[in-house]
Amino acid sequence: MRRLTHLWIATLFIKLLFAGVVPLAPDEAYYWVWSHHPQLSYYDHPPFVAWLLWLGQPFELLGSLVRWPAVVFGHLAYWFWLPLFSRFLNDRALLIWSLLWLLHPLTGPGSLITTPDLPLMVLVPAALLALLKTLETKSLRWAACFGLALGLGFCAKYHMALFGLLCLVWLIFDKKFSRDLWPAVTVSVFTFLIFSLPVWVWNYQNDFASFRFQMGHGLGATQWQAFWTWSYVLGQFLLVFPVIFLEALKNHRLPSTPTWLKIFAWGPLLFFFVTSFKGKVEANWPILAYPFVLALAAMTLTRGKLVVASSLWTFAAIFVAADLTFGLLPLESNPLKTREIRELNLLAESTRDSRPIYAHSYQMAAKMSFELKEPIAKLRGSGRLDFYDRLEESRPQAPKYYFITRTNYGLPAEFAETHEILTRRVLDYQYDLLEVQAP
Repeated sequence: MRRLTHLWIATLFIKLLFAGVVPLAPDEAYYWVWSHHPQLSYYDHPPFVAWLLWLGQPFELLGSLVRWPAVVFGHLAYWFWLPLFSRFLNDRALLIWSLLWLLHPLTGPGSLITTPDLPLMVLVPAALLALLKTLETKSLRWAACFGLALGLGFCAKYHMALFGLLCLVWLIFDKKFSRDLWPAVTVSVFTFLIFSLPVWVWNYQNDFASFRFQMGHGLGATQWQAFWTWSYVLGQFLLVFPVIFLEALKNHRLPSTPTWLKIFAWGPLLFFFVTSFKGKVEANWPILAYPFVLALAAMTLTRGKLVVASSLWTFAAIFVAADLTFGLLPLESNPLKTREIRELNLLAESTRDSRPIYAHSYQMAAKMSFELKEPIAKLRGSGRLDFYDRLEESRPQAPKYYFITRTNYGLPAEFAETHEILTRRVLDYQYDLLEVQAP
């Protein structure tokens, strides 16, 4: 245990170092904007990520240090995962799992980035640990803890509903329900509703807009595109890594493997495979599964396979961080997501003298706001519907304003007929700056 504690402390310091250097991603900046507009919940996601960045506001003038409280909170997840997996993993396997968890692209380096996944990955193991304790003791206190973690998890990301569904599948499959468990079930449901109340109240007040957006985002397509499915399979193949996947699949059949581990390892992967026939699935959506898959693999993973997987993940993480910080790849031919982050940093500087200014997308508006430390709104109706479209600041009030958008794009429909484009200045990286006259 001392060795694992030292590993946790050392990696926390490494995370804080990198977290303070790597620039904020556009989505992180978007959630930071939320933290300056407190609401019970938000159109795109529940509010927990904004709460974490609100804690970081005292550091926001120090650049990326604004994410430090979130990074510390996310790293605490280890102390919930560890007692879960110590139930069936020996000391060697626990160390292997720890290394895999700390190096995996999403649960390791990816946890430097403050997204809704970060609090979700703390509250999922907390909820599962409380559920196991409830089943073992029938304690109403543990039942309340389960409901609390479930409710806060729902305030982190709606994927917590999938976790709850998988819990139900496991309880039914293993025939865990009994008459003396119903008081605990009642307490769990009650505490879940209490601690997820901000999300329910906001959605009730806003015609359940957030719920409808998320359902349409993942299941709203009417015609299947093969790209959705094969890109999902390829993405998971790369994220889980072949040797890890095959080792986990082999250990799935061991008699000593708990049923709940199998269900939580494969359930999310299968669920999002099915939904890939109804819409595009982002690579990180099955993140619920990864710690469990890694635990399955850790049972028998050899040192050679561990070295192969961890070396590749470490190299990839260092390369991405270096490209973000130092610009290793030329922007014009950069195929990585880092291109957008670096582009928006430069655009923020090149448009500093054009005010008032509005952005084409929420990523652009948020990133420019964070870098320039001044509120910049998205122009209402441009890009997809999001948080900015509900702000009065997204509608121009001045007789003349600027709009930064993609090359050859015009004004959104709401303003196209009544507002006149006076000039169009071509910027770098396929962006234009429009000077617009309001009526």
